[in-house]
Amino acid sequence: MKKRILLASIGSLFLCFASAQKGQPTYELKLSMLDNLRNPISSGYVTVLSVLDSTVVVGDYFVDGEYETRFSTTTEKLLLRVSSLGFDDYFLKGSPPEIAAVDEVSLP
Repeated sequence: MKKRILLASIGSLFLCFASAQKGQPTYELKLSMLDNLRNPISSGYVTVLSVLDSTVVVGDYFVDGEYETRFSTTTEKLLLRVSSLGFDDYFLKGSPPEIAAVDEVSLP
């Protein structure tokens, strides 16, 4: 009996979370990271943060200069940060559609 109640509770939480996400627009972010000679940067980290409270919307490692992800958010202003060892960090503030429109980042 306790097991059924626990499973029902977990299922309800999952459905609540899924329905809350349903109303949020989804954006696709596809980036190429290049050095100043236009060679792919071997690895680094991409983070998209909320400007309002620095909450991480999405973030992960990239390899061979390529990064691709999807994210959903209701935040109006975001900060895109790209970092890699040996390069200066790249920052860009913008709306979710502006951030998703970036397709190439050059790190000096």
